[in-house]
Amino acid sequence: MKTLKIKEMKKQIWTIAVALIFAAFSMPSFGQEYKIPASGKSLKINFNEINKLEIEGTTGSEIIITTTDRSRAKDERATGLKAISSMGLEDNTGLGLSAVEKNGVVEVNSISRNSESRYIVKVPKNVSVKYAHNSPYGSDLKISNLESELDVSSLHNDVLLLNVTGPMTINTVHGDIDADFTTLNQASPTSIASVHGHVDVSVPASSKAELTIKTTWGEIFTDMDIQMDTSADMKRISSQTVRGKLNGGGVALMLSSTHDNIYLRKK
Repeated sequence: MKTLKIKEMKKQIWTIAVALIFAAFSMPSFGQEYKIPASGKSLKINFNEINKLEIEGTTGSEIIITTTDRSRAKDERATGLKAISSMGLEDNTGLGLSAVEKNGVVEVNSISRNSESRYIVKVPKNVSVKYAHNSPYGSDLKISNLESELDVSSLHNDVLLLNVTGPMTINTVHGDIDADFTTLNQASPTSIASVHGHVDVSVPASSKAELTIKTTWGEIFTDMDIQMDTSADMKRISSQTVRGKLNGGGVALMLSSTHDNIYLRKK
């Protein structure tokens, strides 16, 4: 009986060990970091074949790019070689990206066609960011803790904005946009627009803004006082275009969705 129990225990230990090995190989692995001094610079990101991206504001002085890669094994035939693109760019980061600085603008282009990789870009809070994605296979785009100017243009990305201030211009064709502002920057206008997705924006109750809210086929909802009766509940506004002021007016805030609803909330 003891011999059987020992054999069973050994079998269980071996099964657990094998499971742990497989789990370790299946977990995302972070590749090397690529760092760029950021003082006085802006960042432009052009991704076509890469669909997963997070942008985080930091208090550091460098732009830091990392990636997880679980989609395919390393190509041994490519050892000692660099990937290049039809634009004449090459992977000079080791991350499947080209990073080139010109006239104070750091331009990052996707070279790898490894669309399952997730990239994380950490950006000092004073660095403006411009992001373009032209693939029909866009995944979620998450941007958090950014206090600088932001410009996003995409076809299919859902855009999640957390702890942002603007000014910003956000455009997506097929994605939803959800934005949570810590404050509404008064320096320049903010515009958030989707063609086929919803637009859901939360701003502090004390925000000052000149509002323009437009939808062709959707509806507009708010719990803020836009020169109308105050209510504790969300109010339905029947007009397809709403113009008004928040707290006496301020920076221009434009929200638009052609085919879906728009929600303006107070934090």
